Amino acid sequence: MGFIITFKKTQKILLLMIYDCVIIGRGPAGLSAAIYLARANKKVLVIGKENKIWKNEVNINNYFGIGEITGKLLMEKGEAQAKSFGTEILNSLVTKISVDEKGLFNCLANSKEFTSKKLLIATGSSAAKKEIINQEDFIGRGVSFCVPCDGFFFKNKKVIVIGNGEYALEEAIELLNYTNDVTLVSNGKKLSFDKKLLDDKEIKFEEFIIEKIIGEKKVEGIKTNKEELKIDGIFIASGNADSNDLARMLGLLVENNKIIVNSEMKTNLSGVFAAGDCTPGFGQIATAVAKGAVAGLTISKEI
Repeated sequence: MGFIITFKKTQKILLLMIYDCVIIGRGPAGLSAAIYLARANKKVLVIGKENKIWKNEVNINNYFGIGEITGKLLMEKGEAQAKSFGTEILNSLVTKISVDEKGLFNCLANSKEFTSKKLLIATGSSAAKKEIINQEDFIGRGVSFCVPCDGFFFKNKKVIVIGNGEYALEEAIELLNYTNDVTLVSNGKKLSFDKKLLDDKEIKFEEFIIEKIIGEKKVEGIKTNKEELKIDGIFIASGNADSNDLARMLGLLVENNKIIVNSEMKTNLSGVFAAGDCTPGFGQIATAVAKGAVAGLTISKEI
């Protein structure tokens, strides 16, 4: 389950936990996959917050064999079932994922990194992130949604990151690998983390509202509710990292806001799977559970 590394000078032993699978998403698909994996004696970690189904107090009456049940109770039962087989649950959000040279996957959540052999994205459907009225006109021409994908093109440029949460913070920190001129813009919202984290990294912060992007063929500046500013690039990282954001970090194929998978829930990147409403198909609890089961069985066979 992990590597043991010994340092002779200090005589300390560091145990690096490597999960068989980390599942991002605490909904029907993620928990369904966790049940199948944990039952096969795999070391599984589910990372996610309670989604909209958890908060649903309305009776669901079209789920096979259950009769009427609230979404909240259904999810509580599903999570308890997953835990009973040994699944670990982390009530947190993933802000960054990557794959290392050994083919292991690293997920950042709660300022901690979790490593696994396989990765399953089951974060539900993604909504379009609309922060500026004319942002679509500049996508690929100065507007981006992924620092690991496009940060290289902004070396030594003046860039802003739009967002007010930990996901935006991580994107801003990542940008420091390419430029020192990084400003986080909350677009009128309060920061959900301690501003000292920005100060420590020497990342500037502005709370103003962006009204529109200025430029002809590319981003040349922004018009705010206070003034006009010259900038070279905009990274949109509002809200939490959703399935599309996570897919971009790994270079997964996405069409119409859905992660493309085959019949075994495999993506185009070896070791990475997706299931539930973040993949194409009919958006129902029943189909999400089924896709999660397929993913869990496929991953179990590959480990």
